[in-house]
Amino acid sequence: MALAAALIAICWIVWAVTWIVTALIFRPPTTDARTPGQVRRRSRSFRLILAALFIAVSSQHVGDVRFGTAGDVPGVALCAGGVAIAVWARVCLGRNWGMPMTVRGRPALVRRGPYRGVRHPICSGILLAAVGTALVAGAMFLVVAVGAGAYFVMSLRIEEADMTSLFPNDYPRYAAHTKRLIPFVY
Repeated sequence: MALAAALIAICWIVWAVTWIVTALIFRPPTTDARTPGQVRRRSRSFRLILAALFIAVSSQHVGDVRFGTAGDVPGVALCAGGVAIAVWARVCLGRNWGMPMTVRGRPALVRRGPYRGVRHPICSGILLAAVGTALVAGAMFLVVAVGAGAYFVMSLRIEEADMTSLFPNDYPRYAAHTKRLIPFVY
């Protein structure tokens, strides 16, 4: 369990560092159609979900350095895969990325990389990583993963409405041919 927990923690640290570095590298001006209070509330919810994720991972005790349960190896693999997908998607977005439900001043519809398979691969990757973390950290973390999933479903509907208004011809065609979060399923 200790090795698996350490590897999970490393995955999330890589994710956090990537987000910080890419936010600094790709820092464009942001315009947002929502009030600052609405954006702050939604951003705060997102940060609370992520904080709960880090607390759950960091609460694991450090002991022996072997995998302890049957869920450890698949859990670490899912977490690493999910973080890799989220990071890949973030890099593909470049300057188009913003806090959830924000709109950039000069947005572009990104359809390359993981966006060929799903419309929201960052969310897909984070959810996959959260499920992997739950396999290692236990059922308590599954509640965090379900909460993150509920938040993502709500925010994705708002984001998709924004994208449809920004790209009235292209986005509906793109959405008709790509799934929302899970390739070939949803």
